Amino acid sequence: MRRPPFRAPALVALVIMLLLGPTLVDAQGQTGTPALVGRYEVTDLGTLGGTYSVALGVNRAGQVVGQTSTGPDQEPFGPGSHAFLWDEGSMTDLGTLGGETSEAQDINEAGQVAGSAGTADGTTRAFLWEDGEMTDLGTLGGDHSEAFRINEAGQVVGHSTTAPGQELLDPGTHAFLWEDGAMTDLGTLGSDFSRATAINEAGQVVGTSETADGAVHPFLWEDGTMTDLGTLPGFGGGRAVDMNDEGQVVGFAVDPLPDLLATPTVDGSQPLGRHAWLYRDGELTDLGTLGGTNSAALSINAATTVVGYSETAAEATPEAEATPVAGEEAAPPPPHAFVWSDGEMADLNELGDGGELLLETAFAIGDGGHIVGQAVVGADYRAFLLTPAA
Repeated sequence: MRRPPFRAPALVALVIMLLLGPTLVDAQGQTGTPALVGRYEVTDLGTLGGTYSVALGVNRAGQVVGQTSTGPDQEPFGPGSHAFLWDEGSMTDLGTLGGETSEAQDINEAGQVAGSAGTADGTTRAFLWEDGEMTDLGTLGGDHSEAFRINEAGQVVGHSTTAPGQELLDPGTHAFLWEDGAMTDLGTLGSDFSRATAINEAGQVVGTSETADGAVHPFLWEDGTMTDLGTLPGFGGGRAVDMNDEGQVVGFAVDPLPDLLATPTVDGSQPLGRHAWLYRDGELTDLGTLGGTNSAALSINAATTVVGYSETAAEATPEAEATPVAGEEAAPPPPHAFVWSDGEMADLNELGDGGELLLETAFAIGDGGHIVGQAVVGADYRAFLLTPAA
């Protein structure tokens, strides 16, 4: 099943492990209707037992979905990790399709939930949960599928294997659109791999596909046509993660080109590894970072407010974390959850009092302004909800 990005930079590779424009422009010069970014009330959503949870989707009403451990001594993502629905202070276990694990990725305004779950025979299947019932959405001919987003019409997108014996993320994994009981293969950008990660109310779909030459590029699919969105200068590829009803897309650039062609860091010494971007009006905008090297944009709402994660400047790392134990390398600075609006990126840890929680990754922002993601406290991972303060 898909694994969300976590603490280390290698970890934050995932929605991202999840497969997974053309012109760089100044973020300050963009048009649109920005949302005012202010203070937030921080809620630790807890778990259904154990020490792990992550929030991955939220709707306008503030209902949250994600994954949680269900008992003590469970490893994150391991057996016993189940999809949850959190509503008004109560977390509900959504169960599985007969297997040991499940994960809820998205929830629409009607309370329909999309995600993936294990089956009794050991496969992973995309599901639609509604009114207490989880429905297997099937596959494109293979054994496995996963769902990532659902719109208000109940259309679901994700990826699926296309022949028996294939594993997810291997060649033969294709993006799908599911509606009215049928799953449609959306094709690729010339290879044998693609995945769909978001759909809006117009039925536009975004995701990631390998191209004929083996590069990984973001795509926009509409009316049967898949269009390559390109990538930022200095990067060899990119991934689209989310979009809004205006057709604005967010994601991140990856895989820097050889050093002589790569975009340098602030001090000019190193090529960048990953950068958040916003696609609108036919152009890609580099959203920058919180002072570190890498960032990724993971969600956008109707007000063009973007959330994700970013590395911070090395000097911002607490001394206790930066100082290694004798014989060990220093830990890299942890990522911080960010919110971006109207050309400005802010650290969400500075916009709300989370106590001991370090907000590491913001996975989703709803049209009501709620933000959800994953925080760390000590050695534990916790799902969080940020509610705009009155």
